[in-house]
Amino acid sequence: MNFLTKKNLIILTAILLVFGFSTGIIYFIKRQTAQKIENIIPESPSLPIAPPMPPEIFINTSPDYIEDNDLEKTIVLKTYIKNNPTSCSYDWDKNLNSIISTEYFIKLPSNVKTPQTYTITCANSVNQAKKSITLPIVAARPPTIGFSADKYEIEYKDSVTLTWSSQSALSCSLKNSSNKILASNLLSEGEKTFTSLTNSKTYIITCIGPGGITSESVSITVDAPIIVDAPPSPITPTTKTFSFSVDKKSIPYNSSVVLSWSAPNFSYCTAYSDPYSNNWSSIQPKNGEQKIENLVENTVFTLICEDSNGKTQKSVSITVGAASAPAITFSANPSSVPYNSSTALSWSVSNAEVCSASGAWHGEKPINGNENTAKLTFNQNYTLTCEGTGGVISKSISITVGTRTYNYIWSTGNWGSCIGACSSGGTQTRQATCKRDDGQSASEDKCTTSKPSTSQKCNPQGYNTNGPYASCARAN
Repeated sequence: MNFLTKKNLIILTAILLVFGFSTGIIYFIKRQTAQKIENIIPESPSLPIAPPMPPEIFINTSPDYIEDNDLEKTIVLKTYIKNNPTSCSYDWDKNLNSIISTEYFIKLPSNVKTPQTYTITCANSVNQAKKSITLPIVAARPPTIGFSADKYEIEYKDSVTLTWSSQSALSCSLKNSSNKILASNLLSEGEKTFTSLTNSKTYIITCIGPGGITSESVSITVDAPIIVDAPPSPITPTTKTFSFSVDKKSIPYNSSVVLSWSAPNFSYCTAYSDPYSNNWSSIQPKNGEQKIENLVENTVFTLICEDSNGKTQKSVSITVGAASAPAITFSANPSSVPYNSSTALSWSVSNAEVCSASGAWHGEKPINGNENTAKLTFNQNYTLTCEGTGGVISKSISITVGTRTYNYIWSTGNWGSCIGACSSGGTQTRQATCKRDDGQSASEDKCTTSKPSTSQKCNPQGYNTNGPYASCARAN
């Protein structure tokens, strides 16, 4: 049977036409959709490239000022440089030529009195930049103190270490809460250890500088001793004799007492004190006397005597007066001086361990002394500050400086040209000025002598034959 009949060819042709038309429509729709999407989403623009920038310099300092305190000091200068510098220079150190972003330690002498400026100049392939920072001079400030302990609570008879650091200080001292000086003339940084502490303490560090006085304190808590209770002791027979007494129960600061005791019926006696004292401790004889010197705080002395029947305890309390406050006698001879003259300072101090000067003079001073000032051209104040166990005291004196006096004289200039007719004579003039002996001009009434003449007669001589008209000029 022949499949390709005329009828079958017609059907096949119709199928192919329909398939081709459908494929064309689908392609057309996809193409239109793609174009619409392209119109909705534009192409991404290319981002511009940022042009290179000149160097950018950042500077800061710690501190950002300079104290006028006549002490050596160190400035910490920190820098940071951006935008790829190729070279840098630093005006405070000509040997620095590398590109560094770090910190520098700049030491300043004690006599710096003017603001200090620090400048960095850097360059790159684009340009160069310069940055400066200026540190102003400020009045001396009170010292600053860092004061701490390695432990703030310790066991009975344990030790503690104190650590300190100070700035802007001429001298420092350490004392306890009873104002007893434990150490003086301390370094600006250091540490000190105290051992065998039996009661709580407060330690105070005081520093004196050109800008004033600063104190800081730390308190140490000492735990109570661990006492193992002994078996109950039988009551001491009343026939036993035990006496314990002191010659004075109230004494001045830093004085002594005498302890007396008698316990003939006991085997041995043990001494204790609060606060602890090396002069009253350990085993004591059954009878005796003991002098305890240099008491600076209230103290309880205890004596415990024992035998086979038990122990008996007695105590005496000593009240110690406050330490005497420092006293200063401070004078100047004379207290009024002429301009550009000096004076003699004299001082004596009692109840003090250390003294320092401020105002128109500086530095640590002896307890008693004399010192001549420099030649003074304006009024000055001198202050002496002293510290002792009894506290801190300051005393100031003012020196009055007289007004500067001058000598006044006439100063004359050269005579000028002779001006006038050849036949009748001429006149010369000059300047006459009243001046101080330092060269400064002054009003004429300050000069007490007669003013020199400023004009005089003169005779022109000779002829000038140049030109159409003849004139005469003085022949000098």
